[in-house]
Amino acid sequence: MGGTKQKKLYIEWLRIIAILLVIYNHTRAWGFELYQVTEEAGSKWLSVAMVPLCKIAVPVFMMIAGTNLLKRQESLKELFQKRISRYIIVIVLFGTVQFLRYVRAGKSVFSVGNWIRAVVAEPAIEPYWFLYLYLGFLLILPFLRKMAERLEKQEFVYLFVLMAVYNILTAVGCFLGIMVNGNVFALVAVNVFFYPLIGYGIDKYSDGGDWKKYSLLSVGTLAAALVTGIVYSRMHPEETTVFAGLLQNFTPLLACGIFGLFKTLCRQKETGVAKVLTALGGTTFGIYLTEDIIRNQVEKILVKTQMADYMNDFFVAVIFTVLTFSIGVCIIYPIKKLPVIRRLL
Repeated sequence: MGGTKQKKLYIEWLRIIAILLVIYNHTRAWGFELYQVTEEAGSKWLSVAMVPLCKIAVPVFMMIAGTNLLKRQESLKELFQKRISRYIIVIVLFGTVQFLRYVRAGKSVFSVGNWIRAVVAEPAIEPYWFLYLYLGFLLILPFLRKMAERLEKQEFVYLFVLMAVYNILTAVGCFLGIMVNGNVFALVAVNVFFYPLIGYGIDKYSDGGDWKKYSLLSVGTLAAALVTGIVYSRMHPEETTVFAGLLQNFTPLLACGIFGLFKTLCRQKETGVAKVLTALGGTTFGIYLTEDIIRNQVEKILVKTQMADYMNDFFVAVIFTVLTFSIGVCIIYPIKKLPVIRRLL
């Protein structure tokens, strides 16, 4: 794995933030859907702001993948041996574990057919869709590498502009009831194409002097999302499904802004904090694979202690998220010391 000098610290920051957002995204009515049920105005609008913010998790992970992998040179044989085979093993292993959990809970019936569907077609645990997305990214990695090394800065800017136009038009379409034809921007909307390339471009061409523009992009996008949410909720107070989708149109812009902000502000230093960040960042994949199990146990604690009865609703969501993450770190960090497990996680 190497030491802190070999790792970009801004990447470790982003990994930690992204996994916290993944956990929050899965908190349902405790957090992600809190704006639909809470009677506290502050909690409602904080949870509204979190709708586009927490959805940057997958884009950030894909941008990290682009930053780390698009610059590497490796043969197809190495790609399949080092990366693709590993992800197939992870999908089969953890897909089987989750399938057996669902069988034990009475949510599925044990059979070879159901097991195959749970591992190949429809993962028993919904958040595992990301594993299949990432496997798809690895399969087209050689093509993306050839493309990335030949693109100039202005072409990365053009890629970003295409994405921004597409999402702004889609947001406007939510108000007008006329959606832009997705075929026009088909490739820009593909996660395994846009985010790895734009992450690579930001890492390659951004420097410390760009922090102001990334700050403006991040803050401005989040503010625009909140204003849009307020206007739409007053025009269509009963429409919650479109509301969440509308806010998520701001996620790509927000992801690029936050990724660029950390890239331009974080300094590479060999310190105790850097070592802690590297250690925590190294647990994120393992936490992603196990957070459903951990989160369900933490939820039982919240219910038993009735924490929501005497605390701010949004603060409870924060505690839920941080506690799940902390327990995950305590479990995954020592497990990763085992040789076989270390290769998978």
